[in-house]
Amino acid sequence: MRRNYKARHSLPREQIARIVRDLRQKFGVRFTPGFNLIDFVEVHAHRIWGFSVEYFDDDGEFPAYVSIKARKLYISNEIAFRAKLNEEEARFIIAHEIGHMHLHSDDLHFFSGQSNSAFRWASEEAQTEWQADTFAEILLAPDSVVVQYSSIEELSISCVLYQPAMIRTDEPSLAARWP
Repeated sequence: MRRNYKARHSLPREQIARIVRDLRQKFGVRFTPGFNLIDFVEVHAHRIWGFSVEYFDDDGEFPAYVSIKARKLYISNEIAFRAKLNEEEARFIIAHEIGHMHLHSDDLHFFSGQSNSAFRWASEEAQTEWQADTFAEILLAPDSVVVQYSSIEELSISCVLYQPAMIRTDEPSLAARWP
């Protein structure tokens, strides 16, 4: 079960793309298809966001989650194992949680006062789950890489992506490439 909130700031896709690009440049994260996200969070979670990484036995409810209050990224042992094997869904889950750490780590007080229904009236760009999903998509397949492929299938295989249908086919620059 994913809990959605209205984010403090509405972030259009283009702004999230700039944030991801700046993150990659600032910390020397080069794009390589299937780069190891577990290594990335173990090296950078504390350095960038002040978060520690903790692994747990999967209880079936949440494969990974961020606790802003505790400043921890929790990853189930199963998801960590699958991510190390470059399994697409596991990579997306971890990239999504990285999105929460990067985009929402300073918003504890903002979220704590919201009811579960607070996000229902928020635009898509102001919902925390949409923002984290978009961050994950761009982290795993930056636009500069996406435009190099002639099909979603080719891109998905090369970049080890989960749910190729989530790739930004609604973006005008990309939609024309993949009818």
